Amino acid sequence: MNPIKTAIFNGHITDSELQLVETCRLHYIDGQTNISMLPNLDKKLDLIFQLSWIQGALNTDLTFEENESLSQEIFDHICFKRTKQLFADVNAKISLTPADENQVFVGNAFTKFNEELYCNVNNKLNIDFSVNRIPFPLEILDPRVVHVAPKKNNELHKHAHETVFVFFSGKGHVLIDDKKIPVQSGSIVFIPRWSMHQSQNDSDEEMIFLAVADFGFTEKAFVGNYLKTARLKTEN
Repeated sequence: MNPIKTAIFNGHITDSELQLVETCRLHYIDGQTNISMLPNLDKKLDLIFQLSWIQGALNTDLTFEENESLSQEIFDHICFKRTKQLFADVNAKISLTPADENQVFVGNAFTKFNEELYCNVNNKLNIDFSVNRIPFPLEILDPRVVHVAPKKNNELHKHAHETVFVFFSGKGHVLIDDKKIPVQSGSIVFIPRWSMHQSQNDSDEEMIFLAVADFGFTEKAFVGNYLKTARLKTEN
């Protein structure tokens, strides 16, 4: 049995080491089969060459197919390591209600929450919006309240998590790939995974809607830089 498989089965691989192996795997997907071909993207990658058990498994003695098989095993282990606590909590049948008396269980959509997750203003693209996370003790769901300025829109973007929008104010449209859906207060809209979408506020009042996503799951399931797939570089 090769060193990486032994380390996986014995639970001796740390999170940082798994991250390095994951980086290797992403390069192998691009067709690189020799660890010496990995580019020096940053100083962290230099650590790869100091891990002898990686050197022993990802070298020219293995065929491309063997490297692919090995990297897939590593990938599967990474996914399991990321999500195993969720499976454990679901099957434990124990209440996860926090004991903290200050924990928030109720909020108001018309009051901006303290944790501003993201905002962007880009006049060239008619973008002016903000996203505030609701401070609930959640594992899978990640509800956010989105505010879009009058006559503005948010970014045209896509992401791995599926989302349901519930509109409280404003009137306009939601683009979902090639569909243009009219919305107003009371509208509920479903956004499938990886669909290009955008919320457009055509009214003179602020558009406010609740976006309920399974980000708590998809951020663990997705491999790579998640935010770069979903957001523009902010102008302000």
